[in-house]
Amino acid sequence: MEWLGPMMILPDNADMDHLLEASNAFASGASTILEELLPMKEIVRYKDANKSDPVTNVDLRIEDYLKREISREFPDHSIIAEETDDQTIECSDFVWVIDPLDGTKNFAAGLPFYSVSIGLLYLGIPIIGSILMPDSVMGSGLYSCKLGGGAYLNGERLGILNSPEHKVSALSVVPSGFRQSFYMVGDSTRSSGSSNRSFGELRTMGSIASEMVLVARGIFGCGIFSGGHIWDVAAGILLIREAGGEVMILENDLWVRFSGFTTPSQDDDTVNSQSLRDWGGILIAGPESNAQYLRSIVRPRKKRIKSR
Repeated sequence: MEWLGPMMILPDNADMDHLLEASNAFASGASTILEELLPMKEIVRYKDANKSDPVTNVDLRIEDYLKREISREFPDHSIIAEETDDQTIECSDFVWVIDPLDGTKNFAAGLPFYSVSIGLLYLGIPIIGSILMPDSVMGSGLYSCKLGGGAYLNGERLGILNSPEHKVSALSVVPSGFRQSFYMVGDSTRSSGSSNRSFGELRTMGSIASEMVLVARGIFGCGIFSGGHIWDVAAGILLIREAGGEVMILENDLWVRFSGFTTPSQDDDTVNSQSLRDWGGILIAGPESNAQYLRSIVRPRKKRIKSR
C-alpha cells in the first residue's frame, strides 16, 4: 500500500493495474456497442422541457452495459452514472463514475466529437480513468491513466505537458457563455468581449470529457470547465494531471488546487451518491504555467449563467 497524504492509503500497484485493465476493458466493450448501434442511433427522450438535452438509445445501452459489467467484476463498488438517478445510498470507498456518451448533442447531430468517460474514485480522489474517443477528427483512441502511473493513448505514453520538447497550442477551450460568466483582470475589452488575447483564441466544443483529453494532449493550451457534472470530469482531471498538467477548482471565488470530490466532516465521514451527483465545480486546467496564468487573470462574475 502507498500513502497519499497523512491519512490515506492507496491500493497497491497490483490492484491499481487490475483496476486500470478492467476500466479499459469496459471502455472497449462500450466501443463495440457504439459501433453496432451507430447506424441506428435515435433520440429516445429529452431531459429538459426545451428539448435541448437529448438522450439516445446509445447512451442507455452503453450505460446499462457498463453498470452490469462493473457490478459483475466489482460487486462491492458503488456506481454513479449520468442517465440513472438511483435512490440516494451510502457509497463504498470505491465509486465508479461513468458518462456513457459525453457530447450527446454532438453525437446526435453527426458531429464527431464525443466520448465515453469512465472514472474510478477512491475516497473521493480519482485514481483510474479511461476515456474513449471513438469517432473524432483525430481518429479513434482510448486514453487511460492511473494515479502516479502516467497518461496513455492506445497504450503509448503521452508527452509530458511541462517538458520543453512538448509544445502546447495557443488555443483555449471555454464553456459557452464564457464572457457572461467570467471576466479577465486587466482585460480592458472584457465588457464588449471583442478580444480573447489574454489566453489565446477560444473554442467551445460541446463535450467536456473530450475537451479535457485535448488539454492533456496540448492541443488546447488551457481550459476552463463549468456547467459540468462529476461524470464529465472525473477521468479527465486525472488524465490531465498524469500528463503533467495542473487542475484547479474555484472555491469561495478563489482558485485552489483540486484535491478531490469530497471532504467529509469530522462528525460524518460517509459520502452518499447524491452528494457526488450534485457536484458542480468550476475548473481550470493546463500545463502548470498556463494554469497559474489563468488563476491570476480569470475571475467569476457575481451572477454566472448556466453553461453546457
